[in-house]
Amino acid sequence: MTIDADSLIVRDGAQIATSTFGQGNAGELRVRAGQIELMGTDASIQFPSGLFTSTSSTGDGGLLTIDADSLIVRDRATLTTDTFGEGKAGNIRIRARQIELLRFSNFFTSSQGEALAGTIILEAENILLDTSMLSAATEAGSQGAIELFVSDSLTLRNSSAILTLTINGVGGNLTIRADEVTLDNNSFLNTFSALEGGSPGSLNITANQLRLNNSILIADTGIGVLIADTVNTIENARGNINLNTSIIILENNSQIRTESIGENATGGNITINTDILAAVEDSDISANAPEGAGGNIEIIADNIFGAEFRPGVLDTPFSDITATGATTANQGTVQLNTPEVDTDFSAVELPDVPIDAASLIGQDFCSQGKNSEFIITGRGGIPSAPTDLLPGVALWEDLRPPVASRETPSSEPSAKSENQPRRLVEALGWYRNSEGVVMLTANPTQVTSHNVGVGLAPHPGCNVNQW
Repeated sequence: MTIDADSLIVRDGAQIATSTFGQGNAGELRVRAGQIELMGTDASIQFPSGLFTSTSSTGDGGLLTIDADSLIVRDRATLTTDTFGEGKAGNIRIRARQIELLRFSNFFTSSQGEALAGTIILEAENILLDTSMLSAATEAGSQGAIELFVSDSLTLRNSSAILTLTINGVGGNLTIRADEVTLDNNSFLNTFSALEGGSPGSLNITANQLRLNNSILIADTGIGVLIADTVNTIENARGNINLNTSIIILENNSQIRTESIGENATGGNITINTDILAAVEDSDISANAPEGAGGNIEIIADNIFGAEFRPGVLDTPFSDITATGATTANQGTVQLNTPEVDTDFSAVELPDVPIDAASLIGQDFCSQGKNSEFIITGRGGIPSAPTDLLPGVALWEDLRPPVASRETPSSEPSAKSENQPRRLVEALGWYRNSEGVVMLTANPTQVTSHNVGVGLAPHPGCNVNQW
């Protein structure tokens, strides 16, 4: 089934689906539209609006493909591929500029028995989940992976989740590539196995910035958490976390955690490669196995702020890095690889005997220096103390006309003065004429002296000149 439209709206419990109940495969469901909106349920809230492909027999479910500018799924609407038989569930593949899941909406692929779940692949500029979920689940089968390729931001808020789940099969990996990944207010990314015999997938994130923050709704006691959990008695069954980022910020009880529960369970490994790691407000990084062997943690970072390695503990009120097992012999390893700082670089050797500043106060440096002078120049001199402002300066301005020449000019100019060039006279004063132009004169200007600073009292032995 193929749908081409400018816009597509599916609402009030309406559904578009392909399915198979026999040996044949279900058909592919392909939608191409500028804007796609799935919203709401029927009046009984039993049938969500959405797009579906399914199989109930040996045939495989159909591929669900969407190409759109924007895809908005809200108010319990869904986009699902599943299998209730032996056939494989169909994959979900979406390409869009903007993808939003709002108010209890979800993308979901699942399988029952040993059948294979589908894979969810999203490619977008921005993806937002608000009180919604992306999930891929298997019972005893495998696959069920999620892959997100986001050129700008991936944001989860208000108890949103992205998870891969297996009951007792092999869970799929959760892989994210984005510029920014933000988890806020009880949101989480999770790879999980629930029962004995299950093995969770790995959680892999490559991003410029990864931020787990629960400070926006501070009354909410939830946490933003990255989890790879195992409830398992099978040795070496573990979920691993691999983070490759420039900046990681953990705030307000956030966690990056692998944990295995079971007598012989082994905690998953955590590998972090980042420039800056900051963990504050009781935010922890842990690879614990309370009944088995702790996992291994390796952090390669230029700087680590807030978090500290605390061996042999499960939790403290501080930001911890732990890899704790059931016994001392079962402790995991923690490696913190940060650049070594050369403390001798550009170090200045201080004198053994410090300078006695008190002995320098009140001395007559002018007499000691012989023929020394202290000359104040410029407008207003210097302040009385280094922290004071310059004092107000009252500059002298003479608006009087220039003094008339003492010589009385002859009413009849002589021929001799007309033939001889005028002698240049050095300017000794100035005034401003009625047009505001400064004019130079041969007569000296009388200057009124002003104090150059309040409270300045030069030493009697100094010759102070003011200019």
